[in-house]
Amino acid sequence: MSYIVTYLLPFLAIKMNDKMDVASLGLLLSVVGVLYVNSNLIHTNPILSIMGYHLFEIEDSDRKTSTLICKRSYIRTGSELSAVSVGDYVLMEKS
Repeated sequence: MSYIVTYLLPFLAIKMNDKMDVASLGLLLSVVGVLYVNSNLIHTNPILSIMGYHLFEIEDSDRKTSTLICKRSYIRTGSELSAVSVGDYVLMEKS
């Protein structure tokens, strides 16, 4: 969740007596909270979450662990997936 710090940095200088600043901070914390809960407490990425993607930690037949990005909200254990590599240990399911 380290990238969330970039969203929080501008709020270091807020004035707690300014209603707009407090409302903005409240809105940001609400959005971060919803995203955190909807991502099943796994690495949260607001852009992916807003676009309807979910992140899963999976293990392939060679017992290599990777992160899977997909639109499904649930993946059954043992199911076969078709995915492409988008980085080291990061896969995206083909639609």
